[in-house]
Amino acid sequence: MSSQGKLIEQLFYVYHDTLKKYCMHCFHYQSQYMPYVDDCIQEVFIAALRKEKKLASHPNPYAWLANACRKQCATILRQKAVRARITGQQVPFEDKMQNACVQDDIVRWIDAYEAKQSLFTLRSQLTELECFVFKEYFLQQRQASEIAEERHISVTAVYGAIQRIRKKACRFLVLAIFFSIGSLISFTHAVML
Repeated sequence: MSSQGKLIEQLFYVYHDTLKKYCMHCFHYQSQYMPYVDDCIQEVFIAALRKEKKLASHPNPYAWLANACRKQCATILRQKAVRARITGQQVPFEDKMQNACVQDDIVRWIDAYEAKQSLFTLRSQLTELECFVFKEYFLQQRQASEIAEERHISVTAVYGAIQRIRKKACRFLVLAIFFSIGSLISFTHAVML
């Protein structure tokens, strides 16, 4: 190995970690570009081997290597941008969820209001014990044994109340669906007339 090759090897050991951090900075710490960091450093040191005489006479070898890293990172970013323009960029669904329009907020508010009304109607059909169990078990997600201990009743009584609540809720949902379908049918019938 020539003395120049040894110089570049020495520069590699000294500046590798610093250049890696600099490349990550050039890629704006975006995870999609992290696999290219080591490739950039490798390409820079290959270029350094090709231009070893110029690098040996350079007053600041780190500046030369950092500038080459910056150019290599910019090339990769430019290639990815061109490729994204040509093929179309994949857009994550979650980003679009954050930009929901105002109408979605209104629909969500109406749904929440209707859910509260339905919950109020269901709770009006429950006994006092069933209301307590509903609040503690379904809404606050407490254990049946904790509820039984607090009310001084058996765990079986709590499970019985849970079963009755579920039956009443199923009946309530069936009736709600039946009436909503009935109103939908009457609405479409009125529209067709």
